[in-house]
Amino acid sequence: MLVGEASGGEEERLGLPFVGSSGKELTTLLGEAGIDREECYLTNVFLDRPKGNKFHFEWCRGKKEVSDEYKEILPQLHKACPTYPWPNTYTWASVAQGKYVMPEHLPELQRLKEEILQVKPNLVVALGGTPLWALLGTGGITKLRGAVAQSTLVPGQKVLPAFHPAYVPRRGSSKGEGSNALPGDSPPGTSYLDTTKP
Repeated sequence: MLVGEASGGEEERLGLPFVGSSGKELTTLLGEAGIDREECYLTNVFLDRPKGNKFHFEWCRGKKEVSDEYKEILPQLHKACPTYPWPNTYTWASVAQGKYVMPEHLPELQRLKEEILQVKPNLVVALGGTPLWALLGTGGITKLRGAVAQSTLVPGQKVLPAFHPAYVPRRGSSKGEGSNALPGDSPPGTSYLDTTKP
């Protein structure tokens, strides 16, 4: 299972994840790792598309603002997702430095959790910082990529952080730097994993 951040323009138009330029890059990276994209389940943390594809600008705010808003809409969150264990205060980590996901988007975490429980993947690949935040409750994709961890969202679920496919071309670095965190080309010490069908 491969998890991205949110829908882009092409994804929104076609109703499918990873069908734009990032999807093409993902297909290439998976092929280099010996993985057939057709055998992978693809989804995003957020199914909607942020305006202008600017997730951190449109759907994130400072800690005080999201904390205050969370208190105001907590009853609505309980109604929207009654099975989610909503804390009394905003406890989520920042998704990027000084950027916290706005409370109205948090129910997508429950949707993602239910999707993972339904699919029952052997491994979930978190493609980028936002999926890392959603699945492990932390940031730091550069430090954590390539190291398998246990999900905090779905306890017991193995998660492999990797760069988002759009990140590799933007960096202007060799493709190897972004692709070496994909299954099939895992770092030393993770060879025990069965990554035949993420």
